This record gives sequence, structure tokens and C-alpha cells, in this order.
Amino acid sequence: MKFIGNPLLFPEYFTMHVKSLSLSFLLLLFFRALLGTTIHIPLNYPSIQAGINASSSGDTVLVAPGTYAESVTLSHKVVLASWYINAGDDSYISTTTIDAGGADFGISIPQSASDGSSIIGFSIKNADDGIRPYRRFNLLHCHLSGTADGVDYSTGSGGLCQFNIFENNSDDGVDLDGKVDIVIADNIIRNNGNDGIEIRLHAYSGSNVLNCVITRNNIYNNTGDGIQLIDYNNPEITNRKFFISYNYIHDNVQAGLGCMGNANTDENYEGASIEEGIHLFNNTFDHNAYGLTGGDNLVALNNIFANSTNAAVRRVDGNSVVAYSLFYNNGVNNDNSNVDDNSTILGDPSFGPNLQLQAGSPAIDAGIAQYTWQSNVVLNLAAGDYSGTAPDRGAYEFYTSTGLLPKILSASNVQFFPNPFREKFSVKIDHTKSTRMSVRVINAMGQTIFSGKNYPVNEAVEINADEWASGYYYFLFTTDDGFTFQLKAKKS
Repeated sequence: MKFIGNPLLFPEYFTMHVKSLSLSFLLLLFFRALLGTTIHIPLNYPSIQAGINASSSGDTVLVAPGTYAESVTLSHKVVLASWYINAGDDSYISTTTIDAGGADFGISIPQSASDGSSIIGFSIKNADDGIRPYRRFNLLHCHLSGTADGVDYSTGSGGLCQFNIFENNSDDGVDLDGKVDIVIADNIIRNNGNDGIEIRLHAYSGSNVLNCVITRNNIYNNTGDGIQLIDYNNPEITNRKFFISYNYIHDNVQAGLGCMGNANTDENYEGASIEEGIHLFNNTFDHNAYGLTGGDNLVALNNIFANSTNAAVRRVDGNSVVAYSLFYNNGVNNDNSNVDDNSTILGDPSFGPNLQLQAGSPAIDAGIAQYTWQSNVVLNLAAGDYSGTAPDRGAYEFYTSTGLLPKILSASNVQFFPNPFREKFSVKIDHTKSTRMSVRVINAMGQTIFSGKNYPVNEAVEINADEWASGYYYFLFTTDDGFTFQLKAKKS
């Protein structure tokens, strides 16, 4: 299957932090960049905290498998990682555990620390907050369970939260309080005791725009809402922007996306008139009590709302619009909301396994690529950002040419040499249906460190890598007719 996360939906932030990631990056195998000194736990120090205390800014604290009964404070910028960062083996996540034993936190990043730490490849459990950050950091490939909040972001924090599992926490999977600028992408958020993601819109000083990007997540079986936004009735509208796209939000006990007012987190389906801008594009809502409630400046495009026990959309009014939706088998499709009936489809979306569209679904090629609302261009997709004649509705993009996603080249079609490589490498893709290809290279932080387009297919292409650090790299090759190939290679 394929999620498409298009940077044009939120260019200034998405380009800076995620840059056109897709679900295929769940196959990502991180390499360990040579960032300062590497301190090995327990080889060099018996505990994680002792290793952090001995480290300097920019060092890597590399933790061997085992259970570490401690709470950890990151007092300065470090890469805190399990052996997953070298091997890309998920077993190192489940076997490298920080067990806080009921303490206030598993990992803390205090205000006195610096921005830019990374936490990669741990299981974190048995704490009030699995992670309690006050500075921006990267949280990657971790499993947070058995806490109150999996991660409790506070003012000054945020960063990149990607490829994690948040489950079986007694309160929220992900909690945002105050002034938080964040990308939440490609996570599984399930079976939590309250909301999957809870966001409190506290007032804040300064003119900073706070971007909250929630994309390509699977959010389900939470006892509260899948995503909940809580208004604080601030005297002025806060300068927040919400971009919620390509998520599966399903089987949550309360709302898929619920807007609450008056600092109230106890869901009553009021459909609060939140005035901050919300872009809700290409999500699949299925089997929630309500699909979407509230929002006074919300633009919902290309979404599927199916099997809502009560209303699919409730009190999405004011300056909001719900357009190019597909409604199916809801208690009520529209409860006092601004729904564009002319672009609405009423019909069975024809879900297959994992809520993917099957051949013949009315959602295929039925979305909109460009959309202007109140004189503002809110959606502007290029033809290469979707397959078929138009985007599909919902989170799943179906390849109409084959009915299968993704279209993957065989290893016999790709020659990559040498591997390991040093100053340069060559790649040749044999593929008679295409003439050009793009190349993207990802580093340990999930960042694109190289991107190139319009390379010829069916002849060797040489790429210079002399300035890259030693370690493992993840490569994504895409031909101009939509075929992909992924591999891991090492620079020695």
C-alpha cells in the first residue's frame, strides 16, 4: 500500500523536517552517523545515565540489549540509541528497555538542555510520562507502553516523532501542551486509555507560527478520540496551523477527530468552534462514534467517513467546508456542517484488508488536486503526486494500472556497485517502460541528505558520495512510471 504525503500541503514546515516521506520508509534501516564520540552501555558505563553524564554535546550513547531500570535525563544534545541504529533489526527495539519503575518519567529533556537530541530504538515503559521533553528532539523507532502519556510534549518541545508505536498507555499516546512545533508521522497509536493524540491550544506569547503536522499514522482502538483538539478560549487566535493528512483513524470509542472547548478534555461531542486553521486532507475515518466534530476554520478534502455510529461530521461550520468526501453507512452523514453536496459521494468505499481500497471503489480517482477556499489555494497537487487521473479519496492511493501498491522493481533489474562504496557509487536500472528515475538517500535521522531527478534509466549513473560520513545508507529509487526499489548500502 502507499501513503502519499505531499510537501505542497504544508511547504514551509514539511520540506524542512520530513520532506516527502512515505509509508515505504517503514522499511528504513538507520545507519549510525559518526557524531562525536560513541559511548557504549554497559561496556563503558554501567547505566545509561552514567554514559550520558560522561558524554559531550554531539556524542552518541549506544545501548546494548537489556533492561535498564532507571529514569534518564538528557542534559545536553546527544544521540541516545539502541543497536537498532546500526542493524535496522526491530528485535533490538523490543529487547532494549528503559523501565522507569513507576517514576515520573522514563526520559526527560529539561529546559536547560539543548535542542536536537535523538532517541532511537527503545522500549520505554512504567512511568507517568514515557518521555517528558521541554526541548525539540527526534523520537524515532521507539515503543512506548505502560505509561500515563507515552510522550508529553510541553512548551518549547516538539521536533520529529516518527516510526514509533504508542500503545496501552493509561491516558494519551501523544500529548501536546502549550507551545509545541511538531511533525507526527508514520506512527501506530492504538489501545490507549484516552486519546490517541491530545492537543491543548494554550495561549502563548510571541509571533511564532506553530505547525502541527500529523500524517500517515494509524490511529485506532483508543478509548477516547483518535485526535482531540482542546480550545482554551484565548482572547486572540493563536498562530497555530494544523495539517492532518493521509491517516487511518478508525475504531476509536469516541470521535475520530474531536474539537473541544473551554479547556475541557471530557468528550461531549460539542463540536467546538476552534478558530485556528485546520487542513484535513485524504484521511480515512471508519467505525468511530463520530467521524469529525467541530472547527470554524477547517478545510476537509478527499476524506472517507464510513461506519460512524452517530454523525460522520458534526458542527463543522463557521468558515469551514467539507468537500470531496465519501460518506457510507453512518448514523447521520451531516449534522449541522458545511458540506459541499455537489462534490459528495454516497456509496460503499469497498475496503479491503487494512481499509485499503479495492478495484472498483468509487473513491478511486474521485478526489480533487487543486482547491481554493476563500481566495486561498489550500491544495495544489502535481500530477506526479498521485496515480490515475485524479487523487483518490481516503488515505490509500490505488494504482489503477495494476491494482497493486507499491509497484516494486525486482532486484534483478537493479545494479548497485560497489557495495560497500567509498567516494562514489554507480546504479543502473533496467526497465523498458521508463526513461528517467529519481534517487533519494536517507540518513540516520530520517533526513534526506541527497535527492536527484531526471537520471537516465537503462544506463549506469555515477553519484559522488565523498562528503558522506561512513555508515549505512537507505536508498529509494523511483522511475517516472511509478516503480520503486529500496536498498541499504554501506559507505566504508
